[in-house]
Amino acid sequence: PTEQQNLPYKSVTLPEPESIPESYKQLYPKLKSFLLSPESCTDLPASSNPPLSPSTTPLYTDIQIHQFLQSQIPGVQSILDRTQQNPVSDLICLTYRNGLPLYSTFPSLQIHIIHAMRQIFVKFFTLPPPTSKKYVQRLVDCFKACMAEQARVIDSIYGTLSGRDKSFKNQILAIVDSYKENILDQATNHLNPDSWKIDDSSPLQQIPHLQSAYRVAIGKEFGLRGVKAAGADPNKRVVSKEEKDKLKEVYERLFSIKDLIDIVTKDVNQQEKKEGEVERLIDVTSLEKWAGNSEENGGFDGYSIFWDEDKKQEYGEGVRPLEQNVYKPFLSHSVTLNMLLSLFCTSTTNTQETKQ
Repeated sequence: PTEQQNLPYKSVTLPEPESIPESYKQLYPKLKSFLLSPESCTDLPASSNPPLSPSTTPLYTDIQIHQFLQSQIPGVQSILDRTQQNPVSDLICLTYRNGLPLYSTFPSLQIHIIHAMRQIFVKFFTLPPPTSKKYVQRLVDCFKACMAEQARVIDSIYGTLSGRDKSFKNQILAIVDSYKENILDQATNHLNPDSWKIDDSSPLQQIPHLQSAYRVAIGKEFGLRGVKAAGADPNKRVVSKEEKDKLKEVYERLFSIKDLIDIVTKDVNQQEKKEGEVERLIDVTSLEKWAGNSEENGGFDGYSIFWDEDKKQEYGEGVRPLEQNVYKPFLSHSVTLNMLLSLFCTSTTNTQETKQ
């Protein structure tokens, strides 16, 4: 069996250049320019990345981890890795304790993987079961693939779950990181439509290793996470200048500011009849605090995050909050755009807050 069969791939057609409303002609490119830049990266540069000590995080036993995985995914103990020899639950426990063999000669990367795994399980044990289950499933699935894919998914889950505890700005950047990963998946599939068929005899042409190569080629320029880890993938290949130029063109075409704004808007606008009923990536309390703080919000109109009956056409046909939520944040497309511009484009000189 190959790692390809364990990963979801579908044909990706390159869309037409994004249609930008006239009123946003200058704003969309301005925001996109920042989000696809080194300043948006949430990875710490190597020179200022202090060691992450696994001793700062509570340890769970192998028995606790196995029991938790079984409670989330019944029968998980029978799911095997790509060699069909090792239960993925055993590999997850080993990685939780020791990291990935791939990084045995890269101490800083290994420490990050161990730290990330331990933080992930702290979150798993505290999140509501419906929320944690989808992340647990993702983690289990990645252990059916190669170690390069395991490292990517571990870092992605870590970035998303740890973002919940950070500032409003970094909660938004966690969403941006997730969106960037989705775009890299699409770009890889578009440029390599048959790579999912490649078996282990040609690892350089398999999707996880192609993505390592692509991440090394454009990751630093576009602010992607995991560039250093991708560089440690022994099965990545060198991307030529022509390939890199094509990759950048495809990635920028697929990266839609409108779609990203819709993701943020829909997350905030989820309606709940009682507290904690819906799963959010953005803490609306932190949004309110940021919007109401004139020293942080870059001149953003803090009142605009609430439903405005006089501007109901801006929210879309039939879109409005429940009556009991009318005094909670509820965003329109234009408000979300202005919010993101205030977060990221009023000043790009101080980027340290974006670092994890």
